[in-house]
Amino acid sequence: MDEQIEKIISLAGNQNRYQYFTLIVIVFLWINCNFIAIVLPFIEREPIINYQDKEGYHSKETLTNEICDKIEDYYGDYNYTVVESFNYSWVIEYHIECNKFDVGLIGSFAFIGNTAGGLVFSVINKIFSHKKILIISSFGFCLAVFLCTIVRDYKYFLYLLFSETFIGLFGNCLCYSSLVIAQEIVSNDKRSTFSSIINLGYSLCGILYSLAFLYLQEWRKVFFVLIGGSGIALIFIWIFIYDSPRGYINSKNYKKTMEILEGIASFNGKLDEFKESIKLDEYQDILNAIKGEEPIKITDNEKNEENKIGNINDSKIPEIATSLISTEKGEEAKKQSDDSNKENQGNKKKDKTINIYSLFKYPSIRYKFLILNILWIGTRAAFNGISISSKSFPGNFYVNIIILYIIESVSYCVSGVLIDIQKIGRKGALWIQYFIIIVVLLILAFVELDTIPALILNYISRFCAAGIEVIYYTYSLEVYPTPVRSIAFGVNATFGNGGSILAPLLLEFLPNWLFLTVFAIVCGLNSFLISFLPETVGKPMVESIKELEE
Repeated sequence: MDEQIEKIISLAGNQNRYQYFTLIVIVFLWINCNFIAIVLPFIEREPIINYQDKEGYHSKETLTNEICDKIEDYYGDYNYTVVESFNYSWVIEYHIECNKFDVGLIGSFAFIGNTAGGLVFSVINKIFSHKKILIISSFGFCLAVFLCTIVRDYKYFLYLLFSETFIGLFGNCLCYSSLVIAQEIVSNDKRSTFSSIINLGYSLCGILYSLAFLYLQEWRKVFFVLIGGSGIALIFIWIFIYDSPRGYINSKNYKKTMEILEGIASFNGKLDEFKESIKLDEYQDILNAIKGEEPIKITDNEKNEENKIGNINDSKIPEIATSLISTEKGEEAKKQSDDSNKENQGNKKKDKTINIYSLFKYPSIRYKFLILNILWIGTRAAFNGISISSKSFPGNFYVNIIILYIIESVSYCVSGVLIDIQKIGRKGALWIQYFIIIVVLLILAFVELDTIPALILNYISRFCAAGIEVIYYTYSLEVYPTPVRSIAFGVNATFGNGGSILAPLLLEFLPNWLFLTVFAIVCGLNSFLISFLPETVGKPMVESIKELEE
């Protein structure tokens, strides 16, 4: 069925100006919707401050946990006064620099919001179209960001954390729904390229907002920049972006399908060509299938019977015999039509009852779903663990962060090319990068290195971790059929955020060598589990559960 759907979508254009315009808008959207995960090092990092305590004046000193412990042990409390702050952030404004629990809550609530976003997306994508999810989530995202900016007192700190949670929730809904739209409007050979380019939005977010924090030096100003950028993205989505036609094709909504395809064709300057093409006989069966009207297929035996009837008529057999034969065939055709209609009604009913339980009901989906959940947990834990530990890298903090995101951008591009090579594919690209990251993590864990070699190996680990994650954004969408694709992807990402929540805890409580070893073992387990999944390079998306089961 996918090849037939591809034929209809390609008439409107699936490698034309609308697809590339959508790609640009979604990349811009990703620059903003990933914000809360990007800014954590800035709004909760150990601040550089001038402070006064009983020992005297301290200039431009990083207020580390060790210094906080020293102050507490020496004075019995956190008795110091901040004279000047150089990186104005939440921890400074609410005077929680030495309150480890409150600082930890900032990171935890952000990832809790991301986790909730995956769950919410899995539910609402069966209620709303992807474009409606984008519009609703954009409004919610901007509102949650604004509510954070109006809090100016520590007594409202918990309220601030809940606002942060909703930033993560709406941000994740924006990311997932926009990715599905982009993946479902392009040809099979462009999906991985589009996914890699879209993920560049994440690294661009890191670079641009790192510079914003560097030059604006106040988190509230950066948040207002975010609201402006998100508002612009919302306007473009509302006016120019159409829903994915695949969801409406799958639900047999012919009217909405044609509205979307005609809109895309018009944007591509192919509207007249599209309207003329769908009138051709070769597309009528496909259009009837979208309407839910399966055509009656005449077998070779039936054709032979028709020929016999024609010959009988030519031999002037009494009209009553011809009438009886015609009546018999008419009743048989009617019966086939009724059976077909019942089958279509049953399929529609099944489509309406598709939910999260469907992921466990069908064997061909169940094992893929369970394996991918484990893979996402390990991938997100490793990626965010490496990201958070970047705060301890030697050298200038801002320079390190910007270099990391530039490296990440290169990784996305390299991975996008790598997974489209037939001899390597999705699984081969994952195996290569898992092998590299395992070797690097074990070297960092057990070998004493100078500053520069250690920094280079940390950059390599981030390169591979970013490449692995972006591959899963493409791969996870390809292994599922259309009816459950959004639900399964949302739940996979939700499980992945469980790994994100776990990473900072491991980093806090494990020694560095054990922390790195744990992630090396996780990557090894993931590389083994990949062997149980199918290769999807160059293959069309599966459109129905029945097709996958067969």
